[in-house]
Amino acid sequence: MLHLKSILVRKWPSALNREFPFNLAIVQSLREIEFTAPVTFLVGENGSGKSTLLEAIACAVGAITVGSENARADKTLNAARKLSQHFKLSWQKRTHQGFFLRAEDFFGYAKRLAQMRQEMEDEIKAVDAEYEGRSATAKGLAKMAFARELHDMRRRYGEGGLDSYSHGESFLAIEKARFGKRLQVKTEIDESAKSLLVPPMILQPLAENAVRHGIAPKEEGGELFLCVQKRDDHLEVEVADNGVGVNGTLSDNLRNHGRGLHNTDLRLRKMFGEASRLQVSHGKDGFRVQFKIPVNSVQQSVVSN
Repeated sequence: MLHLKSILVRKWPSALNREFPFNLAIVQSLREIEFTAPVTFLVGENGSGKSTLLEAIACAVGAITVGSENARADKTLNAARKLSQHFKLSWQKRTHQGFFLRAEDFFGYAKRLAQMRQEMEDEIKAVDAEYEGRSATAKGLAKMAFARELHDMRRRYGEGGLDSYSHGESFLAIEKARFGKRLQVKTEIDESAKSLLVPPMILQPLAENAVRHGIAPKEEGGELFLCVQKRDDHLEVEVADNGVGVNGTLSDNLRNHGRGLHNTDLRLRKMFGEASRLQVSHGKDGFRVQFKIPVNSVQQSVVSN
């Protein structure tokens, strides 16, 4: 579903043209941005202003951010916030379910959650010490707010928090926390495969691609399916969704359906050869990506990365 229809860019004082980001060519050329599809790709050279534009849109929307700071306090968004003040948004259907996530913010967010968790655990210990000798009811009432928040964090991110997951699992935990019942994750992993490590940053972009391009545009949400099996001398991996599906040839989808697919395919082929390239199938009711890795190369490849 298309939510944000367009952004009208209002004029700013000419004196700002000497400041970042108003001195960027892409920013100075902006008059109006129209969105005609549920997913929009920004393509340009490094330093052209793609990320700055996205950050400004996130600030204008008031998007929930996944990072170590919120959008209003994050100093790295100061320039984007100035630009966002000149954006006028036009909505087809206003939503507050989405969020803004930069890859570099992920570890900051995990650290922030760990700090919050530790602070609440310390507060509970402090209450126990302060209320020593008093009734269990009094202690329970004093600890209620902290205990409720701590329980909610454990429910969303598990007993050990995001730090206890792999990168891919952590990403899915964040997505499930935000999408709620709209995202269901099912896994099928062979016991014999659990001791084998898939190289880092392989599964995460595939899962991200499925959630963002397949499930998120679907109003009722959908399912993400991860299957890992050991077959003789190979590890077979499948990531699938029952989202909106895509059209076009398989090569077109590797190239255009999220840069994550294209880059992951190139990386797998470089590390393990053509036999490990991504195999993609799709239809009106979902998208499926599969690949296989030689078992005797998995541990060596993980170490070398």
